[in-house]
Amino acid sequence: MTSFLILTLTFLLSVGISSIIIPAIIRFAFKKQLFDEHNERKIHNGAVPRLGGLAFFPVTIFCMAIIVAVINIVFSPGADPSKHTFIDHFASAEWMLEVGPSLLMGFSAVMILYVVGIIDDVHGLKYRSKFVAQFVAGLLICASGIYINNFHGVFGLYELPVWAGWTLTIFAIMLVTNAINFIDGIDGLASSISSIALIYYAIVFGVTAHMGYVMMLVAILGSILPFLWYNVFGTAERHNKIFMGDTGSLFLGLVLATVGSVLCMELSDEPGLKPNAFALVFAPLMVPCYDVLRVIIHRVRNHRNPFKPDRNHFHHRLMDSGLGQHAALGAMIAVDVFMIALAVVSSIWLDINLVLAITLAFWYLLGLWLSRRIKTKNINQTNI
Repeated sequence: MTSFLILTLTFLLSVGISSIIIPAIIRFAFKKQLFDEHNERKIHNGAVPRLGGLAFFPVTIFCMAIIVAVINIVFSPGADPSKHTFIDHFASAEWMLEVGPSLLMGFSAVMILYVVGIIDDVHGLKYRSKFVAQFVAGLLICASGIYINNFHGVFGLYELPVWAGWTLTIFAIMLVTNAINFIDGIDGLASSISSIALIYYAIVFGVTAHMGYVMMLVAILGSILPFLWYNVFGTAERHNKIFMGDTGSLFLGLVLATVGSVLCMELSDEPGLKPNAFALVFAPLMVPCYDVLRVIIHRVRNHRNPFKPDRNHFHHRLMDSGLGQHAALGAMIAVDVFMIALAVVSSIWLDINLVLAITLAFWYLLGLWLSRRIKTKNINQTNI
């Protein structure tokens, strides 16, 4: 049995269990009348449940636990260290040593946001309550030993003192968590962007031989894909459509911010790395983070509550320019993949600060072009 086979079994088990749970959640939501409230921002019609994210966390934990348990029962660790294999890595619970010091704190942090997400999806919560929960989750992650300890040249900063690392990590967790939450505005967008990030981080962790994290990321990816199918291709009329809700977006945001922080620490020990480490870490999070920062700045400039929802997100602007929902989703995915490639490749030759300036300029110019396209479309409609 190879590492590829173990990861494949983890992925397939996660997909299979999620494929059973997601329809059950839809049936439960219809039975209890737990639907997403419709307003002027929403682009859907009809009753649609918003509890899809309820499946992500338990499916991930179950799949990792059962796969590791089976490996431990069926296989015994190799006695010869020179023949140490991927199987031995899990059969001897070495992955627990890799993830273990942060496992309990991380589990507690996820549980906080998971419960907060459920309460928000069922009853609703004010954003201040969610901010407090995110802050506490960030503290727990830092207390586990995971924090951004190196800025890898951003603003000329490299190794960071502990207090600065904790502050930056908590900010990053709150930023990414809200970015994934905010970008969940059209079918499949938050789950697609998160899936791309999960695949990306799994590859990087695989290359750096941190298989415990690879297994976790693969399990999460498997739990998302069935939801993605029902979210994008389901319809309210057939009662087979579901939204992620805050339960899912808060979980995914916390996971992505945390594994990004872990990777930032691990790459500090790779002095010969050609792409800049910060670019490698931040690349898959650029689109949601740039979007949420642009939207908040726009709201503040217009003297509005920065956390009050509106239709000024990039995906909304794409639809206002004339694209359908699926076309806007495809455009966002294409932009996300392009920006990841742009950041990683350009960081091989360019200073990280210049890389960030280039990606910000690209995002700004893209938004400027989109605004002109919307303006032209509106003028043409007025003249008809």
